[in-house]
Amino acid sequence: MTTDARTEATEDPTKIYDQDDPRYYGYTRFQFRLWHGMTTWAFIKMINGRFKYISPQRYGLFASVILVSLLHNFLAVCVKIFYTGRIKRTEFAGDPVCIIGFQRSGTTFLNELIACDDRFAYPDNLQCIMPETFILAERRLRRSNSIMKMEKRPMDDMDMSMDAPQEDEIALLNSGVPSPYSQIAFPSAGEFYHEALQEQQSDPEMRRKWVEAWVWFLRKVQFRNKGKRLLLKSPTHTVRVSLIRETFPAAKFIHITRNPYRIFHSNLKLGKALSVTQGFEAKGMTDEAMIEELIEGFPVFHEAYEEQKVDVPEGNLVTVAYEDLVKDPIAVIRRIYSELGLPDIEHAIPAMQAYVDSRKGYTPNKYKEDPEIVKMINDNWGIYFDAYGYDRLPVEGEEAPVNEAIVTADGEAPGTPEDEQADKQTGT
Repeated sequence: MTTDARTEATEDPTKIYDQDDPRYYGYTRFQFRLWHGMTTWAFIKMINGRFKYISPQRYGLFASVILVSLLHNFLAVCVKIFYTGRIKRTEFAGDPVCIIGFQRSGTTFLNELIACDDRFAYPDNLQCIMPETFILAERRLRRSNSIMKMEKRPMDDMDMSMDAPQEDEIALLNSGVPSPYSQIAFPSAGEFYHEALQEQQSDPEMRRKWVEAWVWFLRKVQFRNKGKRLLLKSPTHTVRVSLIRETFPAAKFIHITRNPYRIFHSNLKLGKALSVTQGFEAKGMTDEAMIEELIEGFPVFHEAYEEQKVDVPEGNLVTVAYEDLVKDPIAVIRRIYSELGLPDIEHAIPAMQAYVDSRKGYTPNKYKEDPEIVKMINDNWGIYFDAYGYDRLPVEGEEAPVNEAIVTADGEAPGTPEDEQADKQTGT
């Protein structure tokens, strides 16, 4: 590559590299990946016979993960020796508040907004990526702020930092617990996201081990944040409502919905970006595989949620629309606090407003609708359209049905053109 080409790549990698090249998303060969936070045994559990899927181009990544994992092994043993007793004795400061909803529904924005309330504690990027060793390593790493430094998320260009809230599902993945997110590492292994979740839910032994690992990680986060109630966010928890309530009967749930077409397109980019930048295969997820997974898995995912939510006591579950959230964030947060009986919100309003103001320059990704995809979504995602009042886009030659049920606070149908302008204010 010439000097001019290198310069252009630095300024805009999308003009130089293919979408199956990590550099397209701003990732260099030596940049920190998710797996660099794992111990050797956790990494081996995740691979679980899938070494054959590792491409020669990723052997260097594989070797670097193994090398770094040796240090994590030592630190994990030290944590076990010196901290196990103290972690076990740590009491939770109340049952957690859980943000749920399908990926790319706005869970990240909602999580970061509520996390501005300093009465909550939350798992952050560093803790989730290094779940077994952060207790010993985090202070030095936070001071250096260099090992995991990454300016933007690969799928939506939102800011990242070690201290930013993260999904506790990542912590389970990096602890070696079976997780649907392992699909990121091996996109062609033939494992569908929704099938992995279903298997985990239906197998009693897997459920037991999952709860054990999850609670242990949460205790470590609570150990570092004594007296603060935990705020959790993982889209996968949407189908674990019953399981979470078995462990934390008084858990609160905030369910966020979004225009289904936006969810679909955003998930296509998510799957490609994560599998390319984090995966051990030379090619990321194919569009065909992602489309099949989304079209088939999305309704299964929400059927499971709809079945489980009926058992949640009144006052422990609230549903909000992303379109309302971006239009008037503070008003929606006030409603959430009120309906869930959370502490007075006035204490946190200045910090929340400052966060909202900081996101006003964010520009969301834009997508062009494919009539064939629109028809597939209309035909298969009826449970979501009907439950949350989103209007189906018309397909040429067909009359689009209009739903009556509306969940937005202002009475407008979610996903209307007015949302395009509001959506420019923040990310998901």
